[in-house]
Amino acid sequence: MLRVVRRSAQQEAEEIAAPMKADRRLYLTADRARVVEEDDRDAASLLVPVGGAILTEVATRYGLTQLNGRVVLPRG
Repeated sequence: MLRVVRRSAQQEAEEIAAPMKADRRLYLTADRARVVEEDDRDAASLLVPVGGAILTEVATRYGLTQLNGRVVLPRG
């Protein structure tokens, strides 16, 4: 039997606003303009440790997305 489940607008908003979970350490450059990998020579300060939350606002600011549990950095 098929069961239809309706989610409230609040539930949908909470899912969208839920922070990403970092799958690895991510760093900011010294000018705080980009997020880079740990081994990048421009890495200056830790943005988030492994397993840490990346707030939606931060992800949006730096163009971060998530695919299959892995944080995807923007190209460029």
